[in-house]
Amino acid sequence: MSSDGSPRTALILVQELLAEAGAAVADQTRALSPSAVPETVRSALANLGATLSIRPDLDDWSTRGGAAVDAIRSGMASAGQAGAAGLQRGWSWLGVQASLIAQAGREVLPGARSAEAAAAEVLLQEALRKHDALIRELQDRNAASGERLAYLNDLLVRLEDAMGGLVVGAAADGPDSLAVLAAQRQRLDVEQRGAARLTVATDDAIGRASALLTGLSAEPRSACGGAAPPAVRSWDEIVAEARADCANRPVSFDDLLTPDEQQGALARVDGWESEFANLHRLAPADYAVAGVAGVLAALADILLVQVPRHPGFLGSTGSEGGWLSNLLKDGFAELLPPETVRSLERAYPVPYDAPTSAGLAIAVKGLGPRTHRLHALGHDPLLGWLFGVRDVLAGGFTAIGADGAIVIQDAPGWDAVDAGRGLFAGIADAFATVAGHMLSDVATPAGLPPPLFGACQLLQQRIVGDASIAEITREMYRNGYDLRHVLAGGVCAIVVEVVVRLSCLARDLHEGRSLAEALPVGSQPRLRSMLVLAHGVAAAINAGKVAVTGNPLAVNYVQWLAFFRYLVPQLRWLLVGRARERDAFLRAQLDAGWLGLDKDLGATWRRSFGTAPAARL
Repeated sequence: MSSDGSPRTALILVQELLAEAGAAVADQTRALSPSAVPETVRSALANLGATLSIRPDLDDWSTRGGAAVDAIRSGMASAGQAGAAGLQRGWSWLGVQASLIAQAGREVLPGARSAEAAAAEVLLQEALRKHDALIRELQDRNAASGERLAYLNDLLVRLEDAMGGLVVGAAADGPDSLAVLAAQRQRLDVEQRGAARLTVATDDAIGRASALLTGLSAEPRSACGGAAPPAVRSWDEIVAEARADCANRPVSFDDLLTPDEQQGALARVDGWESEFANLHRLAPADYAVAGVAGVLAALADILLVQVPRHPGFLGSTGSEGGWLSNLLKDGFAELLPPETVRSLERAYPVPYDAPTSAGLAIAVKGLGPRTHRLHALGHDPLLGWLFGVRDVLAGGFTAIGADGAIVIQDAPGWDAVDAGRGLFAGIADAFATVAGHMLSDVATPAGLPPPLFGACQLLQQRIVGDASIAEITREMYRNGYDLRHVLAGGVCAIVVEVVVRLSCLARDLHEGRSLAEALPVGSQPRLRSMLVLAHGVAAAINAGKVAVTGNPLAVNYVQWLAFFRYLVPQLRWLLVGRARERDAFLRAQLDAGWLGLDKDLGATWRRSFGTAPAARL
């Protein structure tokens, strides 16, 4: 944590680690503080430090010298074991992360690299350069003390952990990075074998420690006191040497990882794939809820909505209408009695309300007292907010005739709104006029047409017998299929929404999610899948109702709009969105390596190197 309590970024931690590595390369006397090394090495170095810090007392050498030698023997052996295990552990982590990128990263991280990825690649090169310098010093272990060896081994392990995260962040699949990694793998194998043989040299270490004890003065001296620091080579030099070590042959991840390691990485990716699929897979209970919601909506449509009241449609017998449809029509009639309707008509006159073509410069085919609201787009409950406002401002009349012809003309006796009144004021008045006029029409015997029915007059192709969609929708409106009946059919869609969303809320709360997390809102794929299924069931049953009755008036317009409203984004999610969400999920799993790096290095690194300057990119 930083001083203000906010989480520190992984890149800053890596920069601090690289700063410490640079200090280690520049100063051969530097050793990691006891609080930052593994427990086994920490104990041995503490004993060694306590022994070396004793003031020289010739009479006490005989009794304390043996204990010091034993401590040094234990420290060197522990350092050797920890170093061998550390090199193997660090390289395994780096290899697994690199393999994950090789197997899945090119699919998971498509497109151009982000600025963070570019910074991570620069840090990776810096880490490889300092890693190379530390390996070269380990190869010259005769000039190093046990404490220095333990420090270098521990620092190498942490550098390899950091490079593991950087490989993930930078997607290190370039030939330069692979070549350097392959070359350093070869050197690490050599160093690992050398570390395993470190215990054989324990006697020599004890001899050197005895000589050190013999020449001990009041202040302990470092075994590496006057040695020149190793040079940190340039990246190009490291790449050239790595390619030479690899005989300039093409390098792949097969040079870095064994087949078992690659199979393990693939198994981890497969596990993440299964975990992602489970997040969006519908359970049997989800299918049951969607089916029940669809059936309930269909029953409400069949029993309550039925068809609008009409004397006869396309040769069929008349109908008294459904209970809910009649209820809404009677309710609007009580809410807006005839005197109120006349008052609204006088208060909100519009230029697009011509009942016939008489007096119009261009005749509109099919325009009549019962159909003029269908053909005049200003009366459409959806399109009217665009074309009606335009006609009010321009003093015009926009219509689509029964023949599919679009007619735009000036309305006789109407002038355009004076621009001197102000643009925004004129638009606001136009919206208010359109709204008031729609309100005056909704409770009349013909009512307002359903949304987009006027635009359906463009569909002149004959698809149902000898009738076109334009003719069918025109006759439906003439026989009572108006906005009030459409609103009655909307109850069925509401049933689906309420049943499905409440069931999802109850399920998520039962699974332990908070109320904020369980709220069934937004575009959750699992919720959307259930809504598509439920609306699809209701729409399918409605299609069966229309087929059995042979009456287009039985179509539940709102139910079909709701079905397509969810179907289109669901198809888009299946074709595009699912792959993107999967990529984001896998990226999050790969980036989890940074969390491990932050956990392992955060507290220790801030205690040990909190004042160290950050690495410069």
